[in-house]
Amino acid sequence: MSNFNSDNELDETLPWLNRPDEIPDEQQQTEASPELTFDLSEPVDPSLSTLSHVEDYSLLLWQEMKKYHEMGLSMIWGRAEDEYTKAGKKKAKTPIVGTWSSEIESRYTLDALGKMMHKPGVTVKIAPIIICGKGSGNLMVIDIDVKYGPGIDAKYFKAIQDLYPDLWKRLRIHKTPSGGYHILYRTVVFVEMEKANPKLATLEGQTEACIEMRTHGGYAMAPPGVEYTVHQDVPIPTITVEEHEALVALAVIFNEVVKPKFIRSTKTYDSVYDENPFEHFNSSPAAEKILENNGWEVYKETEQFIHFTRPGKDGGVSASFIKDKRLYHVFTSSTSLEPETFTPAFLRCKLEHNGEYKQFYPVLCKEGFGKHKRDYEAKVIRKAAETGKPLPANFSPEAHDELKVAIEAKNSKYPHSIYWEYNPSNDSYSIQRQLLKDFLFSWGVRLHNGEPCIIEGQFIRKLKESKKQNGTRDLYDFLASWIREEEQQVYLKIQHELSKFWQGSGEFIVTILSKLDTSKILKSNAKTCYKFFRNKIVEITKDGVYELDYEERIDNLIWAEAVIDRDWNYVGPEVQEKCMYGDFLRKAINGDQKYVRMIIGFLCNGYKTDSEGYLIALMEPMDASMGGGTGKGFFIKILRFWTSVLITNGLAVKKDIDQLIQNWTGEEIVHLSDLPKWVNLADLKHVVTDDSQRKLLYKDIQNIPVEDMPKFAISGQYGLDTEGDGGVKGRIRQLAFSGYFGRLINTIRDEYGGDCPQVWDTPERCKAMGWEEGSTNDWDGYFSYIADSVKDYLGSRRLEMAEDPGLWLKGWDVRFSNGDSWLREAIEAKIADWAKLEYVTNGQIWEWYEGVCKACSIPQQARIKGGVGRLHKGLCEYGEKSGLYEYDHGRRESIDMIQQRVVKIKVWEKMGGMPYEGDPPDKEEELPF
Repeated sequence: MSNFNSDNELDETLPWLNRPDEIPDEQQQTEASPELTFDLSEPVDPSLSTLSHVEDYSLLLWQEMKKYHEMGLSMIWGRAEDEYTKAGKKKAKTPIVGTWSSEIESRYTLDALGKMMHKPGVTVKIAPIIICGKGSGNLMVIDIDVKYGPGIDAKYFKAIQDLYPDLWKRLRIHKTPSGGYHILYRTVVFVEMEKANPKLATLEGQTEACIEMRTHGGYAMAPPGVEYTVHQDVPIPTITVEEHEALVALAVIFNEVVKPKFIRSTKTYDSVYDENPFEHFNSSPAAEKILENNGWEVYKETEQFIHFTRPGKDGGVSASFIKDKRLYHVFTSSTSLEPETFTPAFLRCKLEHNGEYKQFYPVLCKEGFGKHKRDYEAKVIRKAAETGKPLPANFSPEAHDELKVAIEAKNSKYPHSIYWEYNPSNDSYSIQRQLLKDFLFSWGVRLHNGEPCIIEGQFIRKLKESKKQNGTRDLYDFLASWIREEEQQVYLKIQHELSKFWQGSGEFIVTILSKLDTSKILKSNAKTCYKFFRNKIVEITKDGVYELDYEERIDNLIWAEAVIDRDWNYVGPEVQEKCMYGDFLRKAINGDQKYVRMIIGFLCNGYKTDSEGYLIALMEPMDASMGGGTGKGFFIKILRFWTSVLITNGLAVKKDIDQLIQNWTGEEIVHLSDLPKWVNLADLKHVVTDDSQRKLLYKDIQNIPVEDMPKFAISGQYGLDTEGDGGVKGRIRQLAFSGYFGRLINTIRDEYGGDCPQVWDTPERCKAMGWEEGSTNDWDGYFSYIADSVKDYLGSRRLEMAEDPGLWLKGWDVRFSNGDSWLREAIEAKIADWAKLEYVTNGQIWEWYEGVCKACSIPQQARIKGGVGRLHKGLCEYGEKSGLYEYDHGRRESIDMIQQRVVKIKVWEKMGGMPYEGDPPDKEEELPF
């Protein structure tokens, strides 16, 4: 219900204020009703100032009001000028009634409008007001106000004419006194807007809208009031909702106060760009192709816009590109986009990169967008010249030319690469981990078994250890030598940064080095042994010893440490036997020299498998009290000129066998010298034949396969227990030294007139041997002897056991008498007496043994473990191996009516002839010895 009761002078229930159902049928208007037009081009007489005095003007207003009513419009009278009353000022263009509803859905009757026109107390000019919305048949009015947007009328009209020329001709347009316009149309169905008078477009710098709407509940002045005129005199059209939305959308395009969605510039962008990639893209031709590239179609292009239709729609405008603003405005909500205004960069980022501008940024850079500051380009050019990295694609053509010049200058100084980075912001340098890693890789630095090495042509050189640092000192020296800056200040800066970096990260860098490809290394295998000399590669097989030139193995890598710093010159067996090395072997070692060669061949062939896990034992048959010095240590030590040798104290076997591996650095032979008197050889089995692990304090645990494990040799003055463990017995191979050399008789130094190999091939030596001065027979004989030994070993790849009687006796002492000879001496003193008896009981045997231990002061812990059974084993084995007597134990005899086990003994001629016969001696005459 609408009403007017200004100052309570009119009753709210006046009969002329009707609802729609109260309006007589003849007064209601429909869409089919003829719409009247009128022409107010002739000016109104200015003397007609008030309605109450000028009846002609009143008549004109009434006639026009009636025409509007006949058009089916809901009308009301409004002030044509400001009105001053006791209640205060009433502004022009406001209804003259006191109150009225904003939700009008019905209209006043002509009778009511007539009475309202002559409302008592109205002293100002009045004019028709059209109420928009349902009461006027879903009327909409677009209000264009040029005083808040000069020229906006022409732009908006042009946009409608370009895009919808047919619709433009149908629109009724009124012109306002200020030069603006009202566009009138109805919609086929009611369209509810968010606000009654929504603002559609406001220009930048203005607070008032230049285009807004009058919708349901809103109103607009109409001609002829307040100098309003008709600009396009056509009936008010009824248009579709889509056409209505198109008119609204075109108006919204001109809105400048709502900021478009854009990608914000950052301090980083501002510091390096004159025009960042996003802004550069916005101004590029590519910015106009975004929607097309994403499946939209161009609907129509005009001078002001490019209009697009969304995917899945046959036609119509779903979005527009505003050419002069370089912006997109999306109208539809039927896509992943909301109806908003976007910069091109923001729109593309949203469509193609899900709004992730950090992903979009490198794409634009790669496409060449972005204009960098020249000083920034200069800094990056210097950095790129040092690192070898290309310039970004969006650098200027001049920058790319400058980089070429800088690279040429750098390459003349550093033909390969550098590992530092220049920081132009503070004129400093820093060591970059990845650059350093790449640099080391390009120069052939690799990691092998946790240790750094470097490939130099065909050779691999290990970088030395320095305390607990795995080759870091050699690696540091190598890196420092590569700083070749001529300017002293630059050189010192880089050198300082390298020292600081290496102190904190040197060991870590070593751990992340690329691993060495060991498949390219030329190394010994199951069938072939390789040795490297200055002039030749020596290839040894079971069939012979051959010479190769290095060029024949150019595709292989060779350990530099494995190259022997002498020329290879093979000599035959005669020279081998006469050379000082061959002479030493004949004198120092008992037994067959073929067996000696097999031992040497095994140790020096450079390859190992678990099936060849022999433990070489260098032993002295003589008593330990004679002092040793028989050449066992020299036998292993002299092999270091052929292969690598680690000599360490045998006490490690007794303390912690794993410590052997911790101290090992890849040597092919490990010699455990001076084994203690008591040693459990079973502790060595796993390092002799199995894979092992090594854990250093500064490295990770390393798994070392058996083929990379060393071969072990042991030596000592005491005997070995090789019978107590089958695994030990199957692995150990003993080599008995003759005692020709010894501290108490004659040393190797005394024998050869000086230390070996320093005295080899000296002029005095050549003269004594009848060799031509300057010959190298001692050295050639040494290398040839070992090469032939390797060839002999490869022929069978087996070491047969060779037992020395003297070594057996020392081993027996270890097992049965704490490593000393007291028990053997007691047996030899007593055995003849036992042989005279018919038998000896177990009790008598054990009583005799305890008496011996007591007489010799043998502590309890050093006595035989296992009772009389173990004692029987020792007595029986000693008699069998020595050939002195026969020991038959385990028989049963009835003694004093009791069955007891007894021993019968026969002594052979070695101890005085045939076995004794006759009555056994009295018991009381038996002595411990």
